[in-house]
Amino acid sequence: EHPLGLNDAARYMQIKVVLEATGLAEAEPILERLRSTTSPLLNNALLMMIQGAVRRGQMDDANKFLVEFRQREPGKNLLAAAELEHIRIQVSKERWTESVALYDKWLRDHRDNQLAAKVKLDRAWALNRSGQSQAAESAYKEIATSSDVSTETFAAKMWLADKAFNTVTNRIYAERLYQEVAGATNSPPQLRQRAQMMSGRAAVARQGYDDARKSFSSLLDDRSTTESVRAKAVFALGDLTLIDIGASTEDSLAKLTQSTNAFYSVIQIAPTNNLAARAWGKIGDGCLLISKAHPSFLLHAKKAYQNSLSVTTEIDVSTSSQAHMGLAYTIERLAVGKGSENELFNESLGHFLAVFYGQHLDASQKHNPYWCGQSGLAALRMYEQLKNYEQALKICAELEHLFP
Repeated sequence: EHPLGLNDAARYMQIKVVLEATGLAEAEPILERLRSTTSPLLNNALLMMIQGAVRRGQMDDANKFLVEFRQREPGKNLLAAAELEHIRIQVSKERWTESVALYDKWLRDHRDNQLAAKVKLDRAWALNRSGQSQAAESAYKEIATSSDVSTETFAAKMWLADKAFNTVTNRIYAERLYQEVAGATNSPPQLRQRAQMMSGRAAVARQGYDDARKSFSSLLDDRSTTESVRAKAVFALGDLTLIDIGASTEDSLAKLTQSTNAFYSVIQIAPTNNLAARAWGKIGDGCLLISKAHPSFLLHAKKAYQNSLSVTTEIDVSTSSQAHMGLAYTIERLAVGKGSENELFNESLGHFLAVFYGQHLDASQKHNPYWCGQSGLAALRMYEQLKNYEQALKICAELEHLFP
């Protein structure tokens, strides 16, 4: 019996490796050998085949193995895991009502199972997808206030915080929940970092800029912060500095230097990607903002916007639109008092029109309504300055059509 046990274990591990590397078809012949020996590991192997099929989206195969698995009357824990796969099949078909009912049954049958907290979270998500928003919120609140603190507790708090933040119903409440997750040392690092970021954003929404700055700075001070979250924190701090510059001319040059250094640190990490393009655009915004008091910074703004547009990789619609708009405003201001005023006004107008008509987009990109509206109004104003009233009326008609 001993050698046979080793053979069974080896075949079981072989199925696991083959499932990960290739797929069901290659694993089935190995499964057949376990069937032929009526191995005690057959139930475990069948469960693994069900899970592999669901993971790969092969639901018919998953159902086939599930039928065989149930006929063998497996133990309670294996059955609980298999029933979860059955629910995932229903979820994949967006059968929300049936999925919720199955989650309810699973929780009744397996209330003491170690996966119960995760299943409750999945059930809350399914309730929300089914359109039962109030029931979903109640389910998330139940998980969030559970005395058994787990990863699911923090995930539920994040869902409740996001809902409050995104619906603008109670951002103070959202900020409190974000801080609870960010301050809990036993919450998962990924959730903790996201919560700290969102706590800062919630503070910005209520104009609590000092609190926001503390949240974003704490992410930069934490060595474990991921690069993507770190970049977001840099942008957020840079934006706060731009808000300070816009609100007061006091120490504006020092604040601009601080903001520019933050954005430039992002550019140095990856100078050819969309983040770099965004950062150059933000540097341009700062220089344009300060140029009211320091006109020489218009040239710095122009160069920054040009750098944003010269990034070689594909940049997103908002980033390219913002850079074209910033460049247009900069050129317009540079035109004031110059002998070639009309020539520069026409150059500025060209950038506004490029955004309005989506000339800066490729075939796969969809126009952003915000930038379309802003560029249309700016182009209308420029046509009036150039006394080209016929084209101004044409833009008016197009704007009325686009934004009835």
